[in-house]
Amino acid sequence: MLILTLIAITLLVGLVFYAYNVGDQVNKRLEMQGAADAVATAGGGWMARNMNVVAMDNVGMAKLLSLVPVLDTQPLATEMAYKETRAWAEGLEMLRQQADANAVDPTVSPATEAFLKRGLYELHRRMEEQADILEPYNQMLNDSGFNMEETTHWAHQGGGGGVPHGSLWRAAVTLEELSRSAIESCGELAQARASRLGERDNATTAFLVPVKPEMPAREGTYVDFLPTLRGRLQVESNGIQYSPTGGRGGAIPDVEFHHRLGPWARLHRWRDYIRRFITTGRQWIPGQAGRGQTRGRGNVNVGGRRVGRSARQPTDNGRPGRWQNTGYSELLGYRTYGPYEWAKRHIHHWARGTHENPGKLRDTYYYSYVSEISKIKLDYMFPPTGFGAGTPTRSVHFPDWRTNYPECVEIGEDPANRVTSTLCYLVEIASKYPEGGGGWLSAGTFRTNAAPPMNRPIAMWMRGWNDPAKWGIPQVSNYVWRDSYVYETTQDSQLGIPKELDGNGDPVWHPVYMNAWYIFGGIDVGGEREVSNPANYDDDDTLPIPFLIDTARGEYSGDDPDVGTRREAFMYLGVAKKLTEAPIWPARFSHANPLEGMMTVAQAKVFNNKSWGLWTQDWRVQLAPVTGWQDWVQQLSRDIAIAPQVPSVDPDEVQTAYDYLSALDADMARMYLSH
Repeated sequence: MLILTLIAITLLVGLVFYAYNVGDQVNKRLEMQGAADAVATAGGGWMARNMNVVAMDNVGMAKLLSLVPVLDTQPLATEMAYKETRAWAEGLEMLRQQADANAVDPTVSPATEAFLKRGLYELHRRMEEQADILEPYNQMLNDSGFNMEETTHWAHQGGGGGVPHGSLWRAAVTLEELSRSAIESCGELAQARASRLGERDNATTAFLVPVKPEMPAREGTYVDFLPTLRGRLQVESNGIQYSPTGGRGGAIPDVEFHHRLGPWARLHRWRDYIRRFITTGRQWIPGQAGRGQTRGRGNVNVGGRRVGRSARQPTDNGRPGRWQNTGYSELLGYRTYGPYEWAKRHIHHWARGTHENPGKLRDTYYYSYVSEISKIKLDYMFPPTGFGAGTPTRSVHFPDWRTNYPECVEIGEDPANRVTSTLCYLVEIASKYPEGGGGWLSAGTFRTNAAPPMNRPIAMWMRGWNDPAKWGIPQVSNYVWRDSYVYETTQDSQLGIPKELDGNGDPVWHPVYMNAWYIFGGIDVGGEREVSNPANYDDDDTLPIPFLIDTARGEYSGDDPDVGTRREAFMYLGVAKKLTEAPIWPARFSHANPLEGMMTVAQAKVFNNKSWGLWTQDWRVQLAPVTGWQDWVQQLSRDIAIAPQVPSVDPDEVQTAYDYLSALDADMARMYLSH
């Protein structure tokens, strides 16, 4: 029994040693698999991160270049807007002082005169307020020693040696250098990071395959920025269209549906949606807010830009009854816009605003000047006719306003003089009752744009010389003409006019008595001002360029990530090796593996879910099942010659990995791939 017991104990101890050693090997195998996973994701992640850096730099350069025409426009646009707005405010101040001293319209009652003066005061307040907004901005840009050219011009006087001088151009060139550095160093650094993380996970040897990864990027040209600033991308259900425009931008150089739409469409979502209305019938929409149909007009019909509100229109924006098509809206797609258009829209929102929410400079031409001049500067940067022929210098009209009416008449009547535009103001009163009759200006029977809730008399600019004395309406003072007329409406609750029907069921038309005062504001007799060129580089200057995905090696954005160029460029294999021996009785539990250890592999893919190009910062890495075993073996055979060029990789280990993995037959390889 003792002998049998000793034999059983020996066998039991051997079984325990075996189980312990096997468990230790399993744990180390799991540990090495984790190391291989870390190698693959660390190396692929570094490549993805550097591709995001290049995408960030490309977008950053595009944004910097889009700011060049917008910012370079500011000094001239602000000076033009400020000087003319200040002239309007001074002209209105003169009119306001005259109104304080005398009647503006001696032919009307004091109550009516009060509204006329009130409108004049409101116009003066508006112009003065907007001139005050522009004054410090103009002071800073044009009268403080600040030089915008140091920010926006490629080369400027006193900029020192070398170009570019302008900070926006320098920043763009710096971003290009950062991209170039990332592209040149990313492969070696990805390998170093992958190897280091694998060794931190206790691998004896760890490296990434390919041993010297390369970002699939190529140098673009300066002109490749053109789609981001002047192109237009239109995405519809049936495909994608690209066309050059005057400055909307929104595309990328290698745009192609649906893999390369770019950051403006996919990340920023700078879109204008395209809809189609499907008509299913017609219905009658009743009038809103007690407003009916109108007919009739005044004796003056002047065109041009208008800012303000007419007393003919109810303040609640109600519409009269009308027939309207019924149906539904179908979304077809969208058009993108880029950073240049985005900047202009922000300026427009602040300066012009909307009908319901007027902007800070709604009466001025500030935004118009920004839009006009910036387009010229954009043409300087990217000539519509192409590079090489030279870009001719262009000019814009610089306003010079005169507000004294007799002087303006003398200037305007002389054919030798050029009058660009004439400014007049319009103050109105709409009433249920005629002036001088009973009920005139009684509560609930009139509406005026000179008092709340409208409180916005109209300023209007007409092209050329336009003398109010020739409009055929009476002049009531030196600067003021009055148009008294009647129009008709079927309903206007604000004027106390209810809707009524005659015996036939037709609406009854009621008269509305209008008093419209046209106040002369001035004429513009300005000349031309040259627009400076921020893109004043020489032919041999090195302009900033973007870096694009290199498609010369083949198409990379197909649906299958495991074949062709996409696999070659965006798949990575992590290899981890660990020398091991049995912790208990190693002499007895020796290795049958020629590596005297274990080797594990893992595969990672780099991809972009948003837009497959070097413009969209959404490159990611993800572990994937190991595929294409023979492809990886062939890659290792090529890497043997390259390994000595990579400091973080031992060439002998690459050779060892190749010898070992290439020796595995098909069945053993499948075991590796299904661990």
